[in-house]
Amino acid sequence: MHTASVVTSAAQLLDAASAEDLLHKLESIGHGLGFERCLIGIQVNRPLLPSITHISSAYPVAWQQKYRDNQYITIDPTVSHCLQSNRPIVWDEAVFQGPSRHFWEEAKSFGLAHGMSIPVHDMHGQKSMLSLVRDKPLDDERELESMAQASRMIAHCAHLTLSRIITEHTKITESAQLTSREKQCIQWAVRGKTAIEIGMILGISEATAVLHLNNTVRKLGVANRMQAVAVAVAQGLVD
Repeated sequence: MHTASVVTSAAQLLDAASAEDLLHKLESIGHGLGFERCLIGIQVNRPLLPSITHISSAYPVAWQQKYRDNQYITIDPTVSHCLQSNRPIVWDEAVFQGPSRHFWEEAKSFGLAHGMSIPVHDMHGQKSMLSLVRDKPLDDERELESMAQASRMIAHCAHLTLSRIITEHTKITESAQLTSREKQCIQWAVRGKTAIEIGMILGISEATAVLHLNNTVRKLGVANRMQAVAVAVAQGLVD
């Protein structure tokens, strides 16, 4: 997928009306990236109340049952990684060592052999994990890099949407008023430009470009620039 098409696809996730609708949209996007299965899970914090853990899975039903019955969550290295880190993890032999090796071999028998898990940690302490999986190995370095970049944008939008669906805690401001310069900056960000490049294009300093982008993030009520890009597209705030 090209940058523009990834942004558009990711932005469409923000319109999901339910967790089931979000999973369906993620499946469609995942297929476009070359993945056969997907899973999205989130841990949502609530003041003075127990946190909520929600998982929407397109994995084979038999595997989901086996995973629960054997409490594989306790030895699944992708889960422990995504709870502790915000860096994507690619499924390979180095990840599945010790007790998790047998777990991975069983997963392979269900077509869940190769993939990547992308964590998102937001400013409210919510943590999510998007896993995109397929049976075929991820051997092509260029393909893997492209998938990783696209998956990060998708994971951020999926996180934002699932958090909203479950708790309505994360709300998108419907009538955000961006200045003309903020719109220019976010429009170039949509096209994949960095703050340095945006500054050069608009004839402003990198620091000023960063300021405008940060203001946009704040006005849209999102956690970071990736989410701001997707929300700006979804709300028609950029051309």
